[in-house]
Amino acid sequence: HQIKAALEVNATESLKVFHIEDDWMVTSEGVELKVPVNALEVKNAFRRAGWIVHTAGSKCNGKTCVLPSACTKVPYRETLPTPDQPGYSRKYFYYYAKRKEGKYVHVIGAAYETDPRTTLPTDLVWGRSNWIERYSYVFVRLIRETFHGQADYFIKQTLIHELGHQFELAHHPFGEAPYTRNGKFCVMMEGAPSFKKDIEFCEDCLRRIRNYNWK
Repeated sequence: HQIKAALEVNATESLKVFHIEDDWMVTSEGVELKVPVNALEVKNAFRRAGWIVHTAGSKCNGKTCVLPSACTKVPYRETLPTPDQPGYSRKYFYYYAKRKEGKYVHVIGAAYETDPRTTLPTDLVWGRSNWIERYSYVFVRLIRETFHGQADYFIKQTLIHELGHQFELAHHPFGEAPYTRNGKFCVMMEGAPSFKKDIEFCEDCLRRIRNYNWK
């Protein structure tokens, strides 16, 4: 038992860490567009690749590394086009200065990138990431209104996909992605959320994340 305990401690200490500051918009109807950054599926997806995900309230060396007070509601924008996203994230990203040295990512639960009333379904954007700025958007309102009762699963899937881009992972072509250990397509397959796509990474993506050097 002593040997097992020592192995578990050593395994944890060998893992690398990144931090998530999550903010969210609130619709005019009062609906919070929160992203479940602390979900077990999210933590497990990256733990398999050698990384621990720290979220609000997590302890790093005995200190809270992501202050709960930093994760707050942000001003609502019905649509947030790509050119506007870096400025919006910088303004509300409490840990922006630590995004490289401290390995912080800003995750924002948002409404839409483009107006779904004037956009074809194939042109809709479910999430967006920029690994230089270290932000990831998940368009929660779009996912909820599209998938209804299945939305929670697809929000997590989209979040893991967008966080994969933070490790500079590219898309696998639609329908040609490698399979995961669960027999589904890798979460990095391009396209809309789908039950054909896993909420885990394929072995090649796991290797890339494991060997990634945060810049």
